[in-house]
Amino acid sequence: MDVPPDFDYHQGLHEPELGVNLGMWIMGGLATLFLALRLYCRICRMTGAWYDDYVLFAAWLMLMAGDASISYMLRRGLGTGPLVPDDVPLCYALYIIFSTWALTLTKTSWAMTLLRLTERWQKWVCWFAIATLLAIGIATSFQSFSSSCGSPTEGKWTLPGGCWSLQADLGLSIFAGGYNALMEILLAFLPWRLIWNLHLARAEKVGICISMSLGVIAACIAIVRLILTSTIAINVDLWYTITIVALLSQIEQSMTIIACSIPILRALLLHVRRESAHTARNSSESHAWALRRNESSGSTIARPAASHIVQTTEVTVEYDGGKRRPGGLQLDTLSRAEKQV
Repeated sequence: MDVPPDFDYHQGLHEPELGVNLGMWIMGGLATLFLALRLYCRICRMTGAWYDDYVLFAAWLMLMAGDASISYMLRRGLGTGPLVPDDVPLCYALYIIFSTWALTLTKTSWAMTLLRLTERWQKWVCWFAIATLLAIGIATSFQSFSSSCGSPTEGKWTLPGGCWSLQADLGLSIFAGGYNALMEILLAFLPWRLIWNLHLARAEKVGICISMSLGVIAACIAIVRLILTSTIAINVDLWYTITIVALLSQIEQSMTIIACSIPILRALLLHVRRESAHTARNSSESHAWALRRNESSGSTIARPAASHIVQTTEVTVEYDGGKRRPGGLQLDTLSRAEKQV
């Protein structure tokens, strides 16, 4: 279709720019905050960053690049009508690559985290998820530069070797999105068996399981996105539908980064709570000692040795003179799990 050079692509049928930008960048900002807290906790409070942190940081870079791409396309008139400038399809192809690898790398990062916690067959599940997600990510990247037959972009900035039918194009997109959602759910519930065998109170186990399974929310967003994607072939307003699908994809990526960061932040919150309890206990002991000294009418009373108390997530293990009492509960398994997370 020939378009006049002075054609206004902001056709006014829809005005998605403000709403899409707000939702996209607010979620991107939250993902940035949670990732920054995760890296602070790992680097400053634990043993340092690990491979899963670097992979998640790379996913965040892809997320930011995708947000910037959508903002640019919205400025150029994406979603306001059935026509878009010639540079929008090329920018959208780049966005597909950013989006694909943001989704792939977030799930890969979580699978790498689980490799440190799981054992035996669960490790094989994690490795299978990593390998298949990377393979699908590579295939989707090639697909983004292979145009659909009969589309305006056919033969322009696309890979040689012919074109895809629209049904095949959508089929691969739906399969990739569905597989990502399936892996999100699988990896969210994989650590439940390990956590449930720890020597913890039931409420504590439920809290840990929930914090490690928030990826299910991202999976629900992915399912909604897939349903909308399946209507693209029959939708008259193609580019507006693509705009909403892109928004849901960005929200899904942000939610996955948040879900990957929350279990690490839980360790930081526990550390802060223990330090606060320790400070409050020392302050109480000092205040009690001052009161006893004032009530002794100036006589000196030997201050009793304070018993050392270590606060854990389940019980209080008491020491006398630095020696563990007989029968003290061992929480080595939990300590290792907390350090690994």
